[in-house]
Amino acid sequence: MTARKARLNSHIIAALVTLSLAATPVLLQAAAPVPAPVAKPAAILAATPEAANRGDHYLLAKIGFMSIKRNDADVLTSLGAVYGFGLSPWWSLEAEANLGITGGEYTQKQGATVVQTGDYRVSTLAGYGVFRYRVATPVYAKVKAGLLYEHVKRTGTDSDETSNGIGIGGGLGLGWQPGRTTTIEGEITGIDRKLVLFSIGFNSAFKW
Repeated sequence: MTARKARLNSHIIAALVTLSLAATPVLLQAAAPVPAPVAKPAAILAATPEAANRGDHYLLAKIGFMSIKRNDADVLTSLGAVYGFGLSPWWSLEAEANLGITGGEYTQKQGATVVQTGDYRVSTLAGYGVFRYRVATPVYAKVKAGLLYEHVKRTGTDSDETSNGIGIGGGLGLGWQPGRTTTIEGEITGIDRKLVLFSIGFNSAFKW
């Protein structure tokens, strides 16, 4: 209870300080005989993905590399997009899509004889709940988990195969904020037992 009360008190103090900062420009403007521009506090200007306040939106374009543990396939390069909606300064919801575009080749051999060659193509669509925690002033950690749909297509000289599945996906990441409304995120996401996605992307925050 003591730790909880301490956290509650710290949140109340932070809220009071923020409100005081927000009210200061108005009070100064009312007291001054000639209106003068007053810089807004950083707390008001903040609208960034790593502090996704309620109502904030953000987009992420990303490039990824899928590690496929099937037939010793090569790494599959993918392009992806993320749309996020802020629920609180720590929590947000994200919809994410990834599409494998190049790579994923494999070769099957029996001894020294090549019996089949081909490639993999993977596409995913997922919805995640996301938690972000600021590690340092420009850096934050990210944890996500949710429901994921995957489409895997294997094309070979001997046979083709397609599979679809829905399951639980999740990942870990780090973000860096170089600007007020932009961030760069690196992630590792588990798609299934034989597919892992390593990705890096660029966020841009906005409000509607």
